[in-house]
Amino acid sequence: MDRNPLYRKMHATLREMHIESAKPHILAGYGVDHTSELSDEELQQLVDRLDEMKAKRYNSQEPELRHWRSVLMNLLNRYGVYATADDWSHVNRFLLDKRVSGKLLYEMSLEEVKQCCVRVRAILRVKSVQKENYERLVKMN
Repeated sequence: MDRNPLYRKMHATLREMHIESAKPHILAGYGVDHTSELSDEELQQLVDRLDEMKAKRYNSQEPELRHWRSVLMNLLNRYGVYATADDWSHVNRFLLDKRVSGKLLYEMSLEEVKQCCVRVRAILRVKSVQKENYERLVKMN
């Protein structure tokens, strides 16, 4: 199988969606460090996954989904993950963590975005409790 067209398509899609920096994290989901380590089937699956992401990203005009994505981005901003509008690398790295969602924002369905919001709120609560405990200990010493 000639893999070069798939490599070109994968890289073109990553560039078009401005998620080139997420490539190592995407590949980590397959347990590899380089695209050359993917099997033919995995490479085709990755290209198909990126095509789906691109279609969802540009065709997602559902008001409710857009609202929940905005809520999630606000939560990530409060957590300190999303600080600048042009830098998605931290957001992508955070969301690709299996404990958070395991997917990029544009891969998530409405229900997955809502579940991710719940997880991030829980993380924020834990962070708040830790901060309160630290401040209490500082005052006591």
